[in-house]
Amino acid sequence: MPTCKIAAWNIYFSWNLTETHQGALRIPPEQARRAANVGRIINALNADILGIVESMSKREMTCFQDRQ
Repeated sequence: MPTCKIAAWNIYFSWNLTETHQGALRIPPEQARRAANVGRIINALNADILGIVESMSKREMTCFQDRQ
């Protein structure tokens, strides 16, 4: 029988992971290591469905799109 892996994660203080710099949204240098770890952990979860709880806005989440 197929399984469906569901995960939920609260990214603590997620609002620190992005900033607007010269009009563009980016991950600030001082948060780069933490942001990379967040992306690595999310990828390692390998969930079919992932809920990000109490997180940043959808626009800010695009900074993590296609990052590994």
